[in-house]
Amino acid sequence: MISAEITVVYRRFLLMRITTWNINGLRSLKAPLKTVLDSLESDIICVQETKVTRDALPEDYAIVDGYHSFYSYSRLRTGYSGVATFCKYNFSPSRAEEGLSGRFVRHLTDKLGGDYSILDQLLNEEDLVTLDKEGRTVVTEHRLTDGTILVIFNVYCPRADPNLPERLEYKLKFFKALEARARYFLQQGSRIIIVGDLNVSHKLIDTCDPGDLEDFELSPSRKWLNGLLNDSQFTDTFRHFYPTELNAYTCWSTVSRSRVHNYGTRIDYIIADSKTVNESLASCLLRPDILNSDHCPVMAKFNLECLPVSKPSSFCTRYWPEFQGKQIKLSQFLTKKKPNNTSSNSNIFENTLIPLNSEPDIVLVTKAVSPCTTQEKLKRSNDLVSSTLTKPPMKKSKSNSTSKQSNLLTFFKTSKPIEQQSGTSEEQQVIIITSIPSPLSISTLTESDESQSSLSNNGDSQSSTPPSKSQQQNWNHIFRPPTPAPLCKGHQEPCVLRTVKKKESLNKGRQFYVCQRAEGAKDNLEARCDHFEWKEQKIKTGKK
Repeated sequence: MISAEITVVYRRFLLMRITTWNINGLRSLKAPLKTVLDSLESDIICVQETKVTRDALPEDYAIVDGYHSFYSYSRLRTGYSGVATFCKYNFSPSRAEEGLSGRFVRHLTDKLGGDYSILDQLLNEEDLVTLDKEGRTVVTEHRLTDGTILVIFNVYCPRADPNLPERLEYKLKFFKALEARARYFLQQGSRIIIVGDLNVSHKLIDTCDPGDLEDFELSPSRKWLNGLLNDSQFTDTFRHFYPTELNAYTCWSTVSRSRVHNYGTRIDYIIADSKTVNESLASCLLRPDILNSDHCPVMAKFNLECLPVSKPSSFCTRYWPEFQGKQIKLSQFLTKKKPNNTSSNSNIFENTLIPLNSEPDIVLVTKAVSPCTTQEKLKRSNDLVSSTLTKPPMKKSKSNSTSKQSNLLTFFKTSKPIEQQSGTSEEQQVIIITSIPSPLSISTLTESDESQSSLSNNGDSQSSTPPSKSQQQNWNHIFRPPTPAPLCKGHQEPCVLRTVKKKESLNKGRQFYVCQRAEGAKDNLEARCDHFEWKEQKIKTGKK
């Protein structure tokens, strides 16, 4: 009897801790990945929205000390979607696969099995491949000490854009495939845990703003979730302990800073089969105190114990070829590199400037000059040194009394380098310079006396031309002080400026003012008021 009691107490400490967290980008983490994972104090950590592709995955994210990692990434876009499962060594899966369709499994030993023909009956081949191209699922299989198998689905379900009907169709197909795979393994006697961002709130108490109540209940995504949870085979682990808890949210808008007033929605779940919930579920908590993302982690503890595996699945990122690493021979570091002879001597001085603070005794300058000006330029060799070597000889320009004021942008244009052509009539002159005026002044940076006089004449004509009215208006617009923001109606505080970014909106690009406070419930006087004001009136276009 005493032995049995000791066994029960001992097994209470053998908890499997599972955490799911939409991190909104691995690179957004403010601490090293290992530090973040360790701080969650969990054995299996499932993250969503990693936003990294395979070619951009750093090694310190792929191989984390103390964890085996399994990544699924988008094949369609960079910086989009992606999920990853991190398992401590003692909780490593015996098998793991990417996606729901089994089409992306690299080795047969990684296949979890299952009747894929069920999916073939629901969706065609093109749909199945498309489902997994966005990198939204990692499935892991863990063998338990009680002889059962635990299958964990880490999913990042698509968001249904109301303006894109095809995305809703894609989302429902994803739900259909997920449920089919989960129910198959459940029928085979496996334990099932589905974790991740489902992008749908379940009940009215799971959202701060349900909108139209009729539309809320008729949502196809919500109907699917109701069907999954209401047939007594699967259970929402959080609502199992807190069926009527209010203001329990996992996602908040970063734009409106609604997390300040806990004005959010609950779309992140840990769903388990009802048998596992009744027999092994110990707790489930939301962690809004953990920041760094627009979502918060959800943590659950189960009285389950994994059998250790000798080697993790080959799907583990440490076995990817790019992270295998190859030993480099010492001789490769000692091999003398061949000199690079591709550059020609004619380009030695190309794009070279003489430092203003240097005083060499002799400088060898290669310069292309035309025969008609050779003698003249030799007499002024000191002037040539002070000019940029890549600048071609300036032609004498005639003074134009009607010249207009130059545009400010013309002073920032770069000059074109000399194009050396073979077979030209120009001579190559080597100028020996025995002294350089030091320090060189900006006034000496001229090509010839003629060009200097040309510039001075041109400058005189510019200064004598008064700026036009349009130019004055442009300068006045540039240096005009910003318009002060209006005060909001509810708090008489300066508003903040926002911009319409929706591509399909007719007002895309327009700016407007709203209350600067964080969004919250309508009866919360400390939250954002309903002030709205366009910065500028919309310009009407078209014929009358």
